[in-house]
Amino acid sequence: MIDYGVMDKTIDESFALISQRFKSFHTGGLFHVYQFDIYGWGKRFLFIKDGNIQLCEGEHYRPDVVIRAKEEDYLDIINGRVSLPTAFITGAISVTGSLNEAEFLAEFFPNKEGNNANILTNL
Repeated sequence: MIDYGVMDKTIDESFALISQRFKSFHTGGLFHVYQFDIYGWGKRFLFIKDGNIQLCEGEHYRPDVVIRAKEEDYLDIINGRVSLPTAFITGAISVTGSLNEAEFLAEFFPNKEGNNANILTNL
């Protein structure tokens, strides 16, 4: 990897930016819960309802989608060192639950170019 002098973001920084990156116009009338289980770091869940988002610590009792990864793998994904498809193929990340709900997550957090090529790097 080439070092351009840009520091990698941490998982905490990634989650801290969620409310800034959230595009609420995509969520009117919707209700979704996304659980993030990052081994070695902790558990958080996103609660999205009617255009609002809340990030909570811990584990939700009934998430629509659960995203699991080891801390180092998640860091590689959010910092663009590993693509999301590669992470899935190699088993570095797993997603369980509703695939339809998982696809919505990408729409809620478009990247700077307005697309959702790698949702976890967009968070």
